[in-house]
Amino acid sequence: MDVYVLVGQGKTGKSSITRSLLGSAQNGARLIATVTVSIMIYVHLMSLQEDPKRITPTDFENEILEQAGKHSLDATLVSLRLNARSGCPDADGYLKHFNNLGWNIVRVACFDIPVSSITTPLPNGTVRSFPHIGNTTVNQLAAEVRAFFGWI
Repeated sequence: MDVYVLVGQGKTGKSSITRSLLGSAQNGARLIATVTVSIMIYVHLMSLQEDPKRITPTDFENEILEQAGKHSLDATLVSLRLNARSGCPDADGYLKHFNNLGWNIVRVACFDIPVSSITTPLPNGTVRSFPHIGNTTVNQLAAEVRAFFGWI
């Protein structure tokens, strides 16, 4: 499972960017084009720690397994808060869990936080920082993230 991640504090535009990237305002599987192929990606729109269900890493793993039974998933796009919240771990807690599952963390886009905030060992170039959404338009920022992810 390839994983694309948006990380930031509250009100940094993670959900707005997700809606702009995928053209949808609800969770679900979508077919998107990358630079080389089309992939079926499952998106969970709201940050896992902000979701009313307070989705833990294991909960999200189970959500993906359930969705994989309905769709032939290649990847997932998930939003995370940098810090722990409401009984859920910080972004690194999720990233480490995904790594332990053998999932491939392809890209991590950090909003209004430095790249050094992510301490999970990842290959160089996997993590990039982007400005706060208030400093640019949603569509412009989404275009930059889309290019970083290698999506068309």
